[in-house]
This record gives sequence, structure tokens and C-alpha cells, in this order.
Amino acid sequence: MSRRIPRWVALVVWPVLLGAVHAALPFELSRLGRRLGWRNGRGRPGPANLVGLVPLVAGAALLSWALGEHYRAAPDRSWAIKRGLEPEYLLTDGPYRLTRNPMHLGGIGIWTGWTAWFGSAPVGAGLVVLTAIYGAGIAWEERIMERRWGDWWRAYARRTPRWMSLGLPRR
Repeated sequence: MSRRIPRWVALVVWPVLLGAVHAALPFELSRLGRRLGWRNGRGRPGPANLVGLVPLVAGAALLSWALGEHYRAAPDRSWAIKRGLEPEYLLTDGPYRLTRNPMHLGGIGIWTGWTAWFGSAPVGAGLVVLTAIYGAGIAWEERIMERRWGDWWRAYARRTPRWMSLGLPRR
């Protein structure tokens, strides 16, 4: 069973959902402990904390790029919500040429950035939990993709790394 809702709803739902998970939650977790590297513990970030902006911005850019590709690729101008979560299309271009999991990698980048920015052990613990959830979810997602797309998926998986190759030759 699938239910179709207007495509524009994705433009509202995804930013709210991702903002809650990748911005509000790390901020709230950072309030649970001391912010290492910050002047007076809470004043402003120190130089080492500013390094966190690099993975934060890179992760947000990768995640946004992947979401944009999904929005463009979604068939028939509507957004399907399906019980089985089997995709109606297989993305292999854009960020999906670099990694099979740009949304997961982008989320990990964002949380890595927040961990450094806040200098926060609770945010770091959240990063570990998120990475474990993504790791377990990827195996499940890939079984779905292989069942749905068969040889096409297997060929894509052979040429595209699960995480990211950065242009290095694959073995």
C-alpha cells in the first residue's frame, strides 16, 4: 500500500525533520555537559572548536545535495509513502556517484562538526549512537535495494563505495 501526498510537502517535512535531528538535538545534548574549548565553559568557541565548522558545512552540503537529487528523481511530481519502503527509483548520479550513502555520510559529518564545535561528550556519544544506527540500517537498506533492483544494484554497489572513495582506485 502506498499513499501519495503533494510533492511540496517534502520541502516542509524534510527540513523540519532534519533540523530537529541534526541541529536541535545536538544543541540540546551539548547543554548536558561542559563545552570543552569554549571560553568560560559557555562563552564562545575556542580556535579548536572552529575546526568543527568544516565537517559541519561539508556534511550539510552533502545531505542537501542528496535530498535535492531525490526531489528531482521522484516520479510523477508526487511523494509516495510506502509501507515496504522500497524505492521507486535508483539514484546513481550526483552524490550517489561518490558514495552509496550520501545522506548517512552527510549526517555523520554534521554530527562530527557539532561534536567538535561544542566540544561536548554528550554530542560525541550521540554521534556514536547515530553511526551505529546508520551502520545497522545500511545493511537492511542494501538488502531491500538488491531485492528490488537485482543486477542493476549489484553493478552499482561494485563500482560505488559504501562510504566514500575520494577518487582513490577501488580494489
